Amino acid sequence: MAEKTERNELRRYFRARRRSLSADVHFNNSLDVTRHLLNSSHLLRGKRIGGYWASDGEVDLELLLTELGYRHRRLALPVVSDRGHMNFFSYQPGARLIANRYNIPEPAQQAQFIDGRSLSLVLVPLVAFDECGQRLGMGGGYYDRFLGSLPPLLR
Repeated sequence: MAEKTERNELRRYFRARRRSLSADVHFNNSLDVTRHLLNSSHLLRGKRIGGYWASDGEVDLELLLTELGYRHRRLALPVVSDRGHMNFFSYQPGARLIANRYNIPEPAQQAQFIDGRSLSLVLVPLVAFDECGQRLGMGGGYYDRFLGSLPPLLR
């Protein structure tokens, strides 16, 4: 129980710090991440890429997703279900998105399901990470369940 309380305190702390960034700093940070990823060999080799739509001050991937669309990558965004699971559906830059129950935009119902096993790379949002690269998410476990459902060779 203490570990869960500690993680929740860390989430509150880092989310507040993230929200305190100016719009310019947030934009420049997102741009730096976009530039870094566009120079990544992992991203350049990937043909099907799962992304996310930023919320609550997360790194904004919209510019990255747009550029990847120009580069003819097949893109997918997550859709969360009422049962606590998440799947990926096709996304084209500029396509209509609808807000889910967390007010996070996701592909509309007519979007094509994308089997998670077919994704070359999944970009995952986070609240913070530690010196070992361990991710602290928002606490819902959606990405943990999704990634945990993939065969071991794909993780």
